[in-house]
Amino acid sequence: MKVSPALLLLKLAAIIAFISAITYCWTNNAWLLLLASYLYYRVLSVVANGISLHRYFSHRSFATSKPKHIFLCWVSVLVGEADPILSSLIHRHHHKYSDTDRDIHSPTQGFWQSAFTWPFNSAAWFASKRISINQVKDLLQDPHVKFVATHYFRIWASIIVVGMLISWQFCVFFILMPVFWELTNNGVFSKYLVHTKLPGSYRNYETLDTSYNHKFLLWVYTAEIFHNNHHKFPGAYDQATEAGEFDPSAWVINKFFKESINTYEF
Repeated sequence: MKVSPALLLLKLAAIIAFISAITYCWTNNAWLLLLASYLYYRVLSVVANGISLHRYFSHRSFATSKPKHIFLCWVSVLVGEADPILSSLIHRHHHKYSDTDRDIHSPTQGFWQSAFTWPFNSAAWFASKRISINQVKDLLQDPHVKFVATHYFRIWASIIVVGMLISWQFCVFFILMPVFWELTNNGVFSKYLVHTKLPGSYRNYETLDTSYNHKFLLWVYTAEIFHNNHHKFPGAYDQATEAGEFDPSAWVINKFFKESINTYEF
């Protein structure tokens, strides 16, 4: 396994979009446009990553109707994290080997490696982690997931073309900027900080990893804040387990998506 160069190119395009957005806002005093982009991303990330890629596809923690299944499959594309098969493969492997030598983005390997640079490692490095495609055999049998995975970059090329036809500002701020926000937020918060002890962090359970709960991250990263709870019960769609904890993503799942609870052990 190795992360596709096309996926890395998409993330590079997002970084260029960020630089372009900052330059445009600086020269045109259009900071409200940047704020609107970020607020849109915050809502999108809860559904596309926190609910779709993470809790639904990676952990199969709840079941939903076929139309909502298809919606979650397609909306996951918009954050540019990875297709549901690759994203789930990486995440299930992380849970199986969390904070060991086989974990591909553990904070024990350093901040930059954990948060940003792990996708750029060589094929030999990925091979050393012994990532098995059998971990996602359930998704490989799903026609909608397979279609999105197979045509992921054609879909993205189409999205960018349509965005540019609307306007370059729309493409930069509301198509490519969410990919940048996800690259930074998911890398720093969901891969690094949730496995790092910080002021105010705590653990409800003595798991065999360095996962922590960070209530204060709710203000900057809504999707995954009770990570120690999650590593104790990875198949639970509600990560809040103790009094005083509230999981916004679980509320959205209850309100709009959940038809029943699955009992998978992903």
